[in-house]
Amino acid sequence: MERVIEDVLRYRTATDSLIAGLQRQTASSDDDITMLRSGITMADKMRRSNSSELSRGLTARLEEFEAVRRDVRVSITAALVDEGVSTSDIGELFGVTRQLANRFVQEALRSRDTL
Repeated sequence: MERVIEDVLRYRTATDSLIAGLQRQTASSDDDITMLRSGITMADKMRRSNSSELSRGLTARLEEFEAVRRDVRVSITAALVDEGVSTSDIGELFGVTRQLANRFVQEALRSRDTL
């Protein structure tokens, strides 16, 4: 159960980081609209707003979030399997099809084998 707790804490941290990145993106988009309405060229707008850095940062946060999301799903699934929960019930708990739940179970079992 300790692994689940650690993964959920990492998930929370990744969520907070993603939210911060999305908030920066929203603020930047508002600035972009203001600049474009003022008649600035697209190239100048992109240089001034440092669009490439913002985009790379958001991409990194999204990738981190998805990786941690996968880890928390695997550790929760492993805990459910240890508790004797069926694949069908795991699917119901996650709100996914039985087929996807089966993939979760297989991934959890592979992960356990590599520990």
